[in-house]
Amino acid sequence: FMMQTRFGKVVAIISQGDQLSEIMTEVEGRMEKAYVYPQLTGNPQPGETVLLNTTAVRLGLGSGGRHFVQLIVGREQHELDGPGHIMKLRYTPWQLKCQTIDEPGAAGHEALKDGGNLEGMPVVVAELHSQLAPICLMAKEHSSCKIRLVYIMPDWAALPIALSNTVRQLQSQGLIDHTITYGHAFGGDAEAVNIFSALLAARKVFHADVAVVAMGPGIVGTGTKYGFSGIEQGPALDAVALMGGKAIAPLRIGFGDQRERHYGISHHSLTVLAEIVQNKVRVPLPVLSGDKGIVIYSQLTAAGIAEKHHLVEVDATDTLDLMQTRQLNVTTMGRGLRAEPEFFMSAGAAGILAAQEAKGWS
Repeated sequence: FMMQTRFGKVVAIISQGDQLSEIMTEVEGRMEKAYVYPQLTGNPQPGETVLLNTTAVRLGLGSGGRHFVQLIVGREQHELDGPGHIMKLRYTPWQLKCQTIDEPGAAGHEALKDGGNLEGMPVVVAELHSQLAPICLMAKEHSSCKIRLVYIMPDWAALPIALSNTVRQLQSQGLIDHTITYGHAFGGDAEAVNIFSALLAARKVFHADVAVVAMGPGIVGTGTKYGFSGIEQGPALDAVALMGGKAIAPLRIGFGDQRERHYGISHHSLTVLAEIVQNKVRVPLPVLSGDKGIVIYSQLTAAGIAEKHHLVEVDATDTLDLMQTRQLNVTTMGRGLRAEPEFFMSAGAAGILAAQEAKGWS
């Protein structure tokens, strides 16, 4: 089988919400945590038995060490609720229906039915979920919190937006105004079919000044040149350019990872910008001191990116202090603000550039 399942007994409720809950279960004599998506299964109570997907934990993968509840024994049958007839996770036992923002009868149908363009809206397309917080924070801070910012989550990694603690924290602090999930990702303030309808909805329905596209938690990588899910950053940047937006590509920069392919500018960013993206995009460069700045520029030059794209130097040194003030304790590959400052400054630079490029808020 491609999936491992086990029954577990609910011992305690760790946290409970409308979109995500966490429980403690007893599985084969062990106490193990599990996530619950209440919209799919309901919320289990202590003493109930649940069927768990235990695959990722058994493989030692980065699912946060949690199982996922598939069903509550004795509560297997559910009734449909709410409008919509578009299916996500199509043709699987877990297919679910939603109302996309552009389908007939939905709030955005009239605004979106004839298409349109982004009217020069800046769109930051990031590779990693850990770049989201500094991007949104710095875009808001450098616009005196006057811009309307929409986060668009694709299906490149985690599919339920509810899994992201970062998104909840950013929304609670007013750093994200609306969310859109597209493809097979689900759970945003609005659902969309694809990147084009999601971008257009951000602009024409939610009246965004800035949009940020970034996958949810859980990037896939294989150690090969093209075998990583973040390569989708490239086609998304082209979609922004095609639709008349200002495409901004934050670099994945780091000096804490000793793997050569991720030292300085990650080979992920170099591959996307040198080979995958077909349009000229804006590439923000954080001001870095000493040899680090030289390393970054030499990598960009050697890859032909300095010639192919529009490099913009941005002072993002206040990113780290502002993230600490907001208690945005994000990590990348297990490393935090102090261990990998250039990573977060690079993402912050993209947010600053987006705020500078946005029209209408100043």
